[in-house]
Amino acid sequence: GLDPRCRGDSHAQRLKIVSVDVVNQRPLARKIAEATGVRHESPQALLIAPGGAVSWHASHGDVDEDALAKAVKTTPGSGR
Repeated sequence: GLDPRCRGDSHAQRLKIVSVDVVNQRPLARKIAEATGVRHESPQALLIAPGGAVSWHASHGDVDEDALAKAVKTTPGSGR
């Protein structure tokens, strides 16, 4: 489901938001890293555009709501 903090954000409402528990889902985390070409770090956020290409990613202190919102608005087909 949609994070309650995103309910008023029309861009976030159009996104499929997925959370991976990397401690309990290591094989999935490895598969995502392999498929995207983005090395796993934690915490981490990835924005995957329609078609499967990673259009933005950040980790640790760079995982920022404003940066993600900007990336969503500038990624074609991600809900702008």
